[in-house]
Amino acid sequence: MRKCYLLTFVLSIVLASSVTAQKAEQLKNSYNFKRALEILQSDGEQTEAMDYLQKELAEHPKNGYAYYMIGSLYYNADMPGEAIEPTNKAISLLQKDKEWITYAYRQRANINLKLDKEKDALNDWSLSLKADPKDVNTYYDRAEYYYMKDMYAESDADFDRICKLEPGKTLGFMGKGRNAMENQRYQEAVDLFSYCIKLDPTFSQPYAFRAETYFGMNRFNECIDDIVKALGIDTNKKAFDITAVR
Repeated sequence: MRKCYLLTFVLSIVLASSVTAQKAEQLKNSYNFKRALEILQSDGEQTEAMDYLQKELAEHPKNGYAYYMIGSLYYNADMPGEAIEPTNKAISLLQKDKEWITYAYRQRANINLKLDKEKDALNDWSLSLKADPKDVNTYYDRAEYYYMKDMYAESDADFDRICKLEPGKTLGFMGKGRNAMENQRYQEAVDLFSYCIKLDPTFSQPYAFRAETYFGMNRFNECIDDIVKALGIDTNKKAFDITAVR
């Protein structure tokens, strides 16, 4: 009897998980929700997208994905007071979706920053990382917050985590290089930007940031060389700014 009970219990969990996953996919693929996303992706009218999202909630009142998008529309319209309630609703409904719950926590963190609730924002980033300890975007958002607060050690710690999670990408190394440059640790910054160039020689930003670093070191010829290299890749704004200011 005990073996039979355990088997039934395990099967019930598996079936429940399948139903939950299926329901999530159905909500993400519902007509009104998909139409709203299509409108936004094609730079259409946000009011039209909002209408479809409201229709979606009228049909599926527990669609956390729709609530998230409504919160996002309000946030992007610089209406954080309107954005907080749908984002809270999204968080309550998306707990089982590891990917989207991090989106929701990050969105609420950004809303809280606009509302000058920095402690709440920090808590949301912690909750996001608890849901997914490998979410690079959360580490990046928090690293940028620390950078803006001149908390460079904390910012470096989050950029270090990004470097470990994405060792073949430039994001974390660029962040550490910028922090080093701001603290006049120029040679460290040069080394980090040079490594970014090795990782992706077609990316103009490391050249532009290294140019700015070289200027701080009074190495003007190397600064000019890097400006030329950056502008040879694309119309890099930082490279233009360096020439305009200097």
